[in-house]
Amino acid sequence: VGGATTLTAGAGIGDISLDNPLNNINNVTVISGRDLTLKSAYNIGGVTIDLPQAAGRLRDVTIAYPGATSVAIGNGASSAAVVSGDLSVISGGSISNWSGYLSLNGASSTSNFTAGGNITLNDSRNYLGAVTVNPAKDALSVDLYNNSGNANLTILPTAGNLAGAITNLSLVQPNASLTLAANQVKGNLYVNNQGGTSSNNTLTVGAQTLNGSMDLRAENGITATGDWDVHTTANLNNTSGLALGNK
Repeated sequence: VGGATTLTAGAGIGDISLDNPLNNINNVTVISGRDLTLKSAYNIGGVTIDLPQAAGRLRDVTIAYPGATSVAIGNGASSAAVVSGDLSVISGGSISNWSGYLSLNGASSTSNFTAGGNITLNDSRNYLGAVTVNPAKDALSVDLYNNSGNANLTILPTAGNLAGAITNLSLVQPNASLTLAANQVKGNLYVNNQGGTSSNNTLTVGAQTLNGSMDLRAENGITATGDWDVHTTANLNNTSGLALGNK
């Protein structure tokens, strides 16, 4: 397909499945549907994926553009791109917010991002569910803002990044505690779960060796489960009074 593609199926009842990886489609606008699968071999540049608001009634969404330089997701009306189930995005390059924000509004919704470039989903209105990141290389950064009550972050190894480590992590999830596994970040680490509806959010962080800085901000306690080696500056802020357990 040389130009943009617009897809419409019955809202909440009609599945859209373009699941042949040899498809060559670039920018896509989805008006409505239920489960959506988009796979494309497009490799000339970046693409935008325009997902509908709540009336479109999307449930599970899979987007795979392994040859694209970027995949930008959002809503063309600068509103919420609403997914009631799970979201999976694969990009050969970066993944980012486009217009509007992402709203995974299921109580147990998950999002899974596989990228060869930076993952920047930092709109302060985002609801991303429980997040899994699959970094294709270690020289990339992840910047997330996640309001979901079930927010979490898991970083997994890939064939191109067996350590499963990234360079920089910036994560704001004001409505959930977080446990960050050891040796996940090599550059700068910023995690903030203050300011949401809960005053009980904690941060638990495994051993990290950082060439840059560490900035941790929690509501109700910061715990280290391994050694932290920070080469520049460290800031630890806990609104309930600093409760640091560190080796």
